[in-house]
Formats: sequence, structure tokens, C-alpha cells
Amino acid sequence: MNSFVARCAAGWIAAAMALCAAESSAGQGTAVHNIFLTDAREIADANAVNRALSVVSNDAASCRRSGGSAKACACRPTAGLRALQSAVDTAVARHPRWNADDTFVNYTDPANGLSVATSLPGLVRQLEACSRR
Repeated sequence: MNSFVARCAAGWIAAAMALCAAESSAGQGTAVHNIFLTDAREIADANAVNRALSVVSNDAASCRRSGGSAKACACRPTAGLRALQSAVDTAVARHPRWNADDTFVNYTDPANGLSVATSLPGLVRQLEACSRR
């Protein structure tokens, strides 16, 4: 059950981030570009990012329950964070348009039917911020 809740939470977090960014960009007159995936190979690449993000989210939540700060927990150098970096690097290399400013990749997770929205530029910025810490 906890794994399901964590996956749902990660999906909601990604969707909320996409919505907030869309609203923020819309207020500034910047259009948000949504890419809706249907190709199985593209979905697999995007899903690899989402699975790695779920691991990092679970690790950060566990760290927070142990009393760590939000920033420290989000950027802890873990195997999960390295896997997320690798998945993002692979996705960006294979699909450069996914990393364009104000772009969100959307797909339906084949394992559970949940909708997933991910901002690769947002993840890239977060990973870069973590690497500077």
C-alpha cells in the first residue's frame, strides 16, 4: 500500500508542478508546450524517469521522517539520485525536444493507468542545483 501511495503522491506532485508552471507561465504570456506520448519506446523512456523520481521521492520522505531538512533530504547523494540523473540524461539525449523550456511530457503509465506529467527542464534544474550543493 505504501508503494501505491508513494507512486500516487509522486504523480500528483509532478502533475501539480506542471499545473503550477503552466499557470505561472500563462500569467507571463508564455505558452506551455505539452507533449503527449503514445509510442511505447518513448513511454518507456519517460517512465524510467518517473520510476527513478519515485525512488528519490520515497528516499526524501523517509529522510524527512528521520528529521532531515527538506533541501538536504532532496539532494542527498543516494543511488536513487544517481539513477534519476542517469534516466534524465538518457531521456534528454534520446528526446532533446522534451528538454525545451516550458515543455511537459505526458503519458499514461502502462503499469497502473495513471496519467503522468513530467517537466524534464524542471528536473534538470533541480539536479543541477543538487550537484552544486
